[in-house]
This record gives sequence, structure tokens and C-alpha cells, in this order.
Amino acid sequence: MTIEDIDMNQLKENLDTVFVLEYFGIHIEDVKEQDGKCLYFFSVPQISTLQTSDDTINEKIKDGYSLIKLAKELLTEMIVESCRAVFGEDEDEDEEFYENVKENISQYALFYAKVRRDESWNKEMAEAASRKVLREIRDNAYERV
Repeated sequence: MTIEDIDMNQLKENLDTVFVLEYFGIHIEDVKEQDGKCLYFFSVPQISTLQTSDDTINEKIKDGYSLIKLAKELLTEMIVESCRAVFGEDEDEDEEFYENVKENISQYALFYAKVRRDESWNKEMAEAASRKVLREIRDNAYERV
């Protein structure tokens, strides 16, 4: 893969997704490949006191099991959008393919989650997680030498 093969907009969207996941307390702990599938390992807090201005989002981030569902939803969307960036979308057949990927995500990726017992996620923790992600992105930047 060369730099020309990378869709920079999709890379940015993927980083935004990871940033949102971390803000909500969803920590991606590892990603592996096995038998042609991506395995995503992540953890979530048991409960969250984090509040947004969107009641629908608040329902999705209130507890560990809701967060697991949200993580799977966002990661699935990220996978499908990454496929679109690589393979394109020219015809109705392509849309059917991407819908099939979304509906049958377990053929392409598996998700493993654990709830971090006795952890209550709050705004301060969300802000700290955001700073940590930004710091890791900045500190892992390679420079041409």
C-alpha cells in the first residue's frame, strides 16, 4: 500500500470514530486478524454519568451494555465506510454489497467486550481520555529522516 492508496478523509473519519469511542469510555484494547476476520477487543465502564445535549445519545451511553451496543454500531459503520473508501460505490449492486456487510458483520469482524465493573464514567474521565488520545496521535507521529 502506498500513500496514494490512503483515503485521507476516511482516515480522518476513522480517527474521529476512535476519538468518540474513547470520549464515551469505550477503550479499544486490541485489534487482531484471525481467519480472515478482524477481531476487536474493547472495554466499557459499568455506568456513565456523562450527559450530552442529545437524549438519544444519552440513552446509548448510560450503562455498559448500552455502550457495547453503541461500540459495535460505530465500529461496524467504520468498517463499512472503510470498504466504501477502498472499493468505491458506483452502482446499486455496490450498495447491496455494503448493506450485506453491515447486516452480516460477523462474517468480516468479531467484537469482544468486557464491562469494567465498578467504574462510573464521568465528564472529567471523558476529557482525560480525549487528551490521552490526542497525545498518543501526536506522539506517534513519524517524521521523515
